[in-house]
Amino acid sequence: MEPIVELDERRLAFSIGETGEVARSIGIDLGPDAVALLHQRTEGWPAGVILAAKFGAVPDARTVTGAEFDYLAQEVMAQQPRDVQEFLRDTAVLGRFSPELAEAVSGRRDAGDLVRRLAAGHLFTTSLDETGDWYRYHHLFQRFLLRRLTEEDPERVPALHRRAADWWQSAGEPAEAVPHLIAAGDHDAAIAVLEPVAEHLALSPQAETLADWLATLPRERWSRRPGLLLAEAAILLGSARHEAAFAEFDRAIERLLEAGDHERAAAALFRLQQAMLTAGTSPARRIEAGRRWRGRLASESRLLPAARILLASALAYGCRFDEAEEELAAALALPAARGSVVLPLYAAIIRAFYVDFWRGEPDVALERLQDAQAALRAHAIDDELGFLPFAEMLRCYLLNELGSHDEALEGARRLYEDLGRLGLSRVIGRSRVWVDATAFAGLGRWDELRRVLPAPTVPQEASAPTSYAYRYRAPWALLAAHDGFVDDVRAQITAARDEMRAFGTVFDDASFLCSFALAASRAGLGDIARKQSRDAVAAAGAVGSIWARACAAAVAAYCHLDDPSAADDDLSQALHLTARSGFDRIWSHRYRALAPTLLTAAIVRSLGPPGEAERLLAACGAEVFAAALAQTTDESPTVRARLAVAAGEVVDIDLSLLDRLLRDRDPAVREEARRSWSRMKSRPRAGIRVLTLGELVVLRDGVAVPAAAFVRQKARALLAALIAAGAPVHRETLSEWLWADLAPERAAAALRSTLHDLRRAIAPELESGDPSSPIVAEGDTVRFALAERDTWDGGEILALARRSSGDPTPVEIEGQLAHVDKLYGGPFLAEWPFEDWTTARRVEIDEAFKSLLARFAAALVVAGRPGQAIGRYRRLIQMEPERESWHRDLMRAHAAAGERALALRQYHACRTVLRREQGIEPDTETRALYQALVQAP
Repeated sequence: MEPIVELDERRLAFSIGETGEVARSIGIDLGPDAVALLHQRTEGWPAGVILAAKFGAVPDARTVTGAEFDYLAQEVMAQQPRDVQEFLRDTAVLGRFSPELAEAVSGRRDAGDLVRRLAAGHLFTTSLDETGDWYRYHHLFQRFLLRRLTEEDPERVPALHRRAADWWQSAGEPAEAVPHLIAAGDHDAAIAVLEPVAEHLALSPQAETLADWLATLPRERWSRRPGLLLAEAAILLGSARHEAAFAEFDRAIERLLEAGDHERAAAALFRLQQAMLTAGTSPARRIEAGRRWRGRLASESRLLPAARILLASALAYGCRFDEAEEELAAALALPAARGSVVLPLYAAIIRAFYVDFWRGEPDVALERLQDAQAALRAHAIDDELGFLPFAEMLRCYLLNELGSHDEALEGARRLYEDLGRLGLSRVIGRSRVWVDATAFAGLGRWDELRRVLPAPTVPQEASAPTSYAYRYRAPWALLAAHDGFVDDVRAQITAARDEMRAFGTVFDDASFLCSFALAASRAGLGDIARKQSRDAVAAAGAVGSIWARACAAAVAAYCHLDDPSAADDDLSQALHLTARSGFDRIWSHRYRALAPTLLTAAIVRSLGPPGEAERLLAACGAEVFAAALAQTTDESPTVRARLAVAAGEVVDIDLSLLDRLLRDRDPAVREEARRSWSRMKSRPRAGIRVLTLGELVVLRDGVAVPAAAFVRQKARALLAALIAAGAPVHRETLSEWLWADLAPERAAAALRSTLHDLRRAIAPELESGDPSSPIVAEGDTVRFALAERDTWDGGEILALARRSSGDPTPVEIEGQLAHVDKLYGGPFLAEWPFEDWTTARRVEIDEAFKSLLARFAAALVVAGRPGQAIGRYRRLIQMEPERESWHRDLMRAHAAAGERALALRQYHACRTVLRREQGIEPDTETRALYQALVQAP
């Protein structure tokens, strides 16, 4: 259940200063210490001071809690009519209450008026919202009332709790009824109410509350209730008590089969397999569990194919690829899979990640997975098992394996936020940490890695270790190597190898061994590094993965560089496999940090297919090329000449590097450099993509221009200003924007030199004044001009918003939404949040983005997918809480999704915002919608 719109208690409470003012206003003059203590004891509530005023006493700050508080509360009660005393006593069982709930529990028809009078009279009663829909008592007063109720009429307590439970159930909020039933001692009723919603609660922010309820309820009363067993299993998983969780899953499946409920048993088997997978359980354990239950389930069970598809993933993970293919085929041959839209897509995702990536071509496997994802997204309404988030996490794993760490981080972030809006982010918490840690280690973002990486664990000695035991040790070892903690590197590797042996062989062993080899190498542990790299080569060969073999060979070559007789074979193999299978990502992404050293060595020693090392060096970009060039200063002219040839193919070449080759001491090198210069001049300008939504980034033919290429930050700011303007800008205006603190002559000179730096950074192959340059100076104005091949993310958002929406299909809506989400990485030019020259364009893009979200959300509702629209409307309201029409749209989406209670609650949220921010009530249309929902059957 989502929380109602409430005011935080800190907003309801008085500050220390306000407490003192209230005391003084009624003639009580307390010193600073007494006021502070009074504020502390009453949580900022002026109850003690108000009571003193009522009874002509001046309480010391020490007398407002405990026995004195009870005395004062008793005095308050004594001043009330008997019927009010009974009302207060009866409603003490309520933590928070509406007038309707108070009426149901107390039996008083005037409960609403009475509650409002109590709040207005400061009788320990306050409103939780600005609409007067929900209230609560001060916690000390509520305790006093409960004690009095229990002492005076203990037999009445269970009945009051049952009335509250009945009201909450009739309001469609069974979870709110459970604590009242427990308090009433009606455990069987509490269990019956809880079971249908328990699995949902276990995956929500209320999981801890659910755990407390289950701990309170006698286990023997619910131990045969499958729904509660499954909820308990989810809670245990969330607290990393995996073995206990799996045992609960087994009990639930057994109970369901005993009851003949094969459908729910198949769903539970799917959840068990999914839980084991996400917990990092060994494939042997997963295979045993899947095979133990699959034969007992009726073959026509609707979800049995899904469970067997996950069993196939366990077989593949354990390198039993042929058996995995057979299991996938058997799953899709089951009766329930025939005619299913989503089950073949589940199978395609599992096959792409678990089989195709390791036995075929990784890029093709990633493409297949993404295609299946897109198709599943188009049929999201049929994805009852919630496979889409799981598929996205698998995609992030592949992106990390391929070295596309930034993309993996972004994918995991978006997924976490999407699930967070549904209260389900904790489901992928562990997986997200793993994705982030792997990416940060691969990118060398050590400070961020420290923030996300769990503390190192002691070596696992359990009989059933999880893969996370050693997975987290890989980034820890790399971090320790970066920090120079040699002993920690050795300890992490030793512990990890023991845990890997206990876990059993899996298809990504080589990846972890490569990480351990690199950590050891960077820590100066040469023998350990060479041992891990040799084991990585053997592990890759055992799996039969060409990708893993190429990666392991590259790492082994790096770890053996001081022994050419050992390194050359590995390096040559890595280059041959790259040329044969197109594994450029190994050098440009996955092991980019190794590329300058390894590719230089290959050129010096003439290893690999002819020209392959030079081609890869050019493909890796200017940063890698510069590092390689620095390593060949003392090499033979032949080696430097080969680099000069490669320079002409580097898309984002820094001209200073080419200048260096043009001035080489050897004429043959200079001649090759001149030819490369000519080739650069004759080829079309690189396509430019500018990213401005979030951090400003410029890409040339897909390769990011490094910050150093701009020479100075002002060049980036100048580019930002030109893009924000979207039209020619007078030079004097640019000088005022960027160099307001300089004299006009110095500002003009700074602008000229900065324009030169900017041109060389984003179009180094062009001469000044070239008509194809994106930086165009015309007289006294300068503008940024995009050619046909160039793109700008903000411009794409604006163009999409201007485009007619037409009548898109659900597949088109999903595709467009995914594209817009990917485009909008944050506010326009977030690095310059307060510059006046960004404001107009930022507002324009934000409005365009919001209009797109609103358009697509409305289309999703029309397409019969209101559940997918709800998150979009929530995001819109977060961006602009006072837009009343979006509140109405969200109400309609909730109603269309069958969530009337949430739709009504959104009305109150809207009303609260409008009254607080604008001092107005919702308009006629919003009120009419609310009334229609209230009166709906």
